Amino acid sequence: MGDAFQIKSFKSIHTCGKDHKISKISSRWLANKYLPFFRDDHTWTANALKGAVFRDHEVDVTLDQCYKAKRMAFKMIHDAEEKQYERLWDYAVAIRKWNVGSTVKIQTTNNVFERMYVCLDACKRGFLAGCRPLIGIDGCHLKGTTGGQLLVAVGKDRNDNIFPIAYAIVEIENKSS
Repeated sequence: MGDAFQIKSFKSIHTCGKDHKISKISSRWLANKYLPFFRDDHTWTANALKGAVFRDHEVDVTLDQCYKAKRMAFKMIHDAEEKQYERLWDYAVAIRKWNVGSTVKIQTTNNVFERMYVCLDACKRGFLAGCRPLIGIDGCHLKGTTGGQLLVAVGKDRNDNIFPIAYAIVEIENKSS
């Protein structure tokens, strides 16, 4: 069998601690690494970021780095959203091209998006052909950097299922929108 041994006690003589300060982590890296967290929760704080970095990487970053990373992340998110608004006109053209008879209206003021209305032709015809002659309207708040509301017109088919008719993205629910 061979010789065996058992440790009964152990005294650690190693006294130096781990250095949690690393100067190679930049605010840009933090912003890119934690961008999904900022995108999901716009109230995510710099202190929460500092804690997440320490928990994930065992690195202690400064609050200044965290604040700078947060500003960078929100700038990336906001710029990406603005680029998507530029594509709304392409979306409207595609709907009209591939679903002939659809209604798409986009309203802007000084090239700033205000509201959009979409009613697909297939939804119109489906409502007229197979739904009860009753329309329900509901809305919900959009939680993003731009805010607004999503309004939806729905009907009920013969099986009591909800059937979408049209939707609109508006700045606020009022008579004009």
